[in-house]
Amino acid sequence: MMKKSKKKTDTKDKETTTLETILKSLSQGDTTYANFGYYKKLPYSDLVTTLGKSKLDFLSLEGSDVGPVYFGKICDVLEKSNIKKLVLDRNSVDLSISKALGALLSNNNTIEKLSLAQCKINDKVLLEIVKGLKNNKSLKSLNLDQNEFTEKASKSLCETLGKKQKSLTHLSLRENTLNTAAASLSSLLSTTSNLISLNLSFCEITDEALADLVTPLAENKSLKNLDLRGNRISDRGAAELSDIISSNATLLNLFLQYNEIGDQGLGKILKALEENIGLEVLDVCGNVGDDSLEDKIWELVEKNRDEREKRKKKEEKEKKNNEKK
Repeated sequence: MMKKSKKKTDTKDKETTTLETILKSLSQGDTTYANFGYYKKLPYSDLVTTLGKSKLDFLSLEGSDVGPVYFGKICDVLEKSNIKKLVLDRNSVDLSISKALGALLSNNNTIEKLSLAQCKINDKVLLEIVKGLKNNKSLKSLNLDQNEFTEKASKSLCETLGKKQKSLTHLSLRENTLNTAAASLSSLLSTTSNLISLNLSFCEITDEALADLVTPLAENKSLKNLDLRGNRISDRGAAELSDIISSNATLLNLFLQYNEIGDQGLGKILKALEENIGLEVLDVCGNVGDDSLEDKIWELVEKNRDEREKRKKKEEKEKKNNEKK
């Protein structure tokens, strides 16, 4: 028993020492990076004071159960800071916290990355965050994975991102109910020249919802990574996606695992791959079509990769020969 008690005390002492070291480094300007992830009993009063003196650009409070009182104070300090990345995953974000976040997004012009995965965000909470997003011009990366908002609030979010967030490069909405709300993302895909990565996996997206995204996806010149895993896309949706595959030369990675695509849809995807060799990753495993078609798609992706390498080497060789002349 004594050994267990001593071990627990040693762990607590070590954690306290680590916290003191981080706070001291921040206050002295020795670091701009602070990771307080999973510290359950942070000295919030000291933290708020230290943040006000620091030159912080990265702050993680992941899983730290920050309450609304100190969260509001932290946001007040961050509004006037040069914070670039804020990670708040696995905290319970209630209405008062979301209002503080909305104010932070509205008033801070340096924040580039905000992560709010698994924060139990419901419709009312999300709409407060959306208010802040309407006024923000700096955000480049937004992660709202695995929250609790419905399709109605999702639509407001997607419309705001499409109309207001021209700087966004990475957006992840994994495991939220989007379905028809995904159509509101069409304006983001149509108007932006910056969006690189879009994660809509496990979002209940149907063929009908996907249809509204086909044209902007086909014409988009910036998107490189599209994740549509675990949705309700069938042969009809796969036929639409095959048009994107054959015509979009920018898209590099497309994830379609665990949908409802059958032989007909997989066949059209296979044919599209023959027309566009630029796709580096196309994963269709876990669908309802014949496994042999999945294998053929995988083999063709590999064949296309080899062909790209051959062409690249040929171009490099020709370039060297031209330089010698």
